[in-house]
Amino acid sequence: QLEDAFSRQVGTGERLGALLVKSGATDEEAVARCLSHQLGIPYQEPPLATDPEALHALQPELAKRGQVLPLKVDQRCLRLAMADPLDLGILDDVQFQCGRRVEAVVASPGAVLEGIARGYGGEFQDLLDQLPEKWKGKGPTGEDEISSLERAARSAPVVKLVDHVLSRGIQEEASDIHIEGQGGEIRVRYRLDGVLRRVAGLPS
Repeated sequence: QLEDAFSRQVGTGERLGALLVKSGATDEEAVARCLSHQLGIPYQEPPLATDPEALHALQPELAKRGQVLPLKVDQRCLRLAMADPLDLGILDDVQFQCGRRVEAVVASPGAVLEGIARGYGGEFQDLLDQLPEKWKGKGPTGEDEISSLERAARSAPVVKLVDHVLSRGIQEEASDIHIEGQGGEIRVRYRLDGVLRRVAGLPS
């Protein structure tokens, strides 16, 4: 598997870890832990906990572009989870914008993207808040409830929410969007660079 990944790397220039994940040989967390060991940078396991003050220290556009997530901040230092700690350009941009020394930790791309969606994805939450509470319970059972749900699906709050899921998928350049029932919620995942990444949890 490693030899196959090396041969494909020559033609694509992709990172070896990303190729191994795509082929199913390993997962993102294993790659992140190995990268942490190789570089001598701490590894941060998911879910990534962020301080609101740290989120305000960095513009959402830069966080999304660089796949970085601010975790903690004080007057002199910003602790930053990075999917690619070797991206010195993004490190310089973050230091310039926040005016602080950056302390990097390694996290998987999926964990960082989920943290960005949770920390900066206020639009998802705003749209969810517009849904009536009676729609946020268990799934429908009787014919009357199913008919009511069909009518609700045509209402403005639901249409806006679905539109946001689709348009954001386009913006993120997702190859496909998965909307799956799991327990008491609907899990929304985008396939980005061949890997499914969770971006939101919606009421069932």
